[in-house]
Amino acid sequence: MKPDFQIVEDNPELIRDTYSKGITNRDTSAYQNYMNGAIARKSRKVKLDETVEEINTIKQEMSEMKDMLRQLLENKSNGN
Repeated sequence: MKPDFQIVEDNPELIRDTYSKGITNRDTSAYQNYMNGAIARKSRKVKLDETVEEINTIKQEMSEMKDMLRQLLENKSNGN
């Protein structure tokens, strides 16, 4: 009976399933490094999204303040 897995030539960290011909990486530290990187990327994206939202809120508030200032100046120039 053939073994269920074979080591991929020139890549001892990879194994091939002899039935499905699929290749699996058995280097758990590389996988863990990848997952840590994925978590860090997700965290950076969340932080960036929050920062963009905060900047957009500040821009909206500045626009509202400018509109109020224009109204005040118009009222003052009209003698009110």
